[in-house]
Amino acid sequence: MLNDLFNAPSPDQISQVISHAIAPSFLLGVVASFVSMLFTRLTNILDRIRDLNALPEKVHPMSHL
Repeated sequence: MLNDLFNAPSPDQISQVISHAIAPSFLLGVVASFVSMLFTRLTNILDRIRDLNALPEKVHPMSHL
């Protein structure tokens, strides 16, 4: 039991434990930024559709698209 107190993990083991603990947070950050980017693009598309629908038909014959 006393011998286990003096067996410290190596720096490689510590760095591996830290990297395994931090990896999920980086993954969640990437997923959140990707969803945010998709939401922004969808918002821009909807704004463009609203702008085109606001144009009168006489301004542009294809404005309904």
